[in-house]
Parts: sequence; C-alpha cells; structure tokens
Amino acid sequence: MIKTVHINKSNEATFICPNCIKSKTVTVSKYIKCNNRTKVKSTCICGCSWTSILERRKHYRMAINVPCICSQVGARRSSEGCAMRVVDLSSSGLKIKSHPNRTIKTSDYYFDDPILVAFHLSDKGETHIQKTAYAKHISEDYIGAEFDDSEQGDHTIGSYILSQRHHQAIM
Repeated sequence: MIKTVHINKSNEATFICPNCIKSKTVTVSKYIKCNNRTKVKSTCICGCSWTSILERRKHYRMAINVPCICSQVGARRSSEGCAMRVVDLSSSGLKIKSHPNRTIKTSDYYFDDPILVAFHLSDKGETHIQKTAYAKHISEDYIGAEFDDSEQGDHTIGSYILSQRHHQAIM
C-alpha cells in the first residue's frame, strides 16, 4: 500500500504507520527540489514497513469525476459551453478532461486563458460551483487550471474536500 504524505510549510512530513498508527514528523528538505515523484520507504518500531509518496502541492488535491461545462472567456476568444469532466479538484484549481469522443484543440487554448467552469459537487446539496480559472497545462485530453485569486471568500470547495477526506478516513 502506498500512502501520500503532504509536506508542510516547514518542509516537514508526518509519516503514520498503517499498522499501529504511531507517527513521526521528519524534515524532508532534501526532497523539495526533486522534479519527479519521490517515494520514501518507512519502517515503524512495530516492524511494519510501507512506501509513501511525498506531495509537494500547496493544497490537497482530490480525485473526483463530475460533469462540468467549460467556456472560454476574455478578450482573445469566447466560446459556448463545452461538456467535460472535472477529474481532480483542490481549493486552488482543478483538472478537467475532455469528453471521450473529443480531443481538446490545443491551438484553441493558451497559457493563462480564462475559462469559466461550472459544475455540481457530489455533496448532499449538490452545491453548484461556477468559477473562473486560468489554463496552466493544456493537452489533447486535459486542461489543468488555477482558480482566479480575486474570487476569494469562497470556501465551499475547501470545505467540501475536507469533509470528503474526513469521510474517507472513517471508512
């Protein structure tokens, strides 16, 4: 079993034994500048061994699979809504996937293009989210986008992710 361990602002990671739940916080500064995924093997005093992947992202990223409508906005180009899927989400951005029968025309999108994204969270109230995001990574299948910082004050996505993480931890 591979566990994801998040690095905090002090460049530390807390490793938790999956067997006895003992934890140890360790400085991981030497791994910060590595570009590829860093796997770390750990052994607890109880004898349990496991592998962890160090996560460098500022915000927890959660895999989801919900339909969305994406529209390009702005001075360069505007488009009608296009059906896609949100496949991962964090409080600072999201990754959207093209419809299986379509590819994204990479010539239609530019780095930092504003995209209006609308979708419903899979919570009890199916909360509607509509946010502006900026394209950061563009391929034929995916667009990675960062939410507009000026739209602060909306903690809905962060609260949703925390509740889902808590729900997953209980199960």
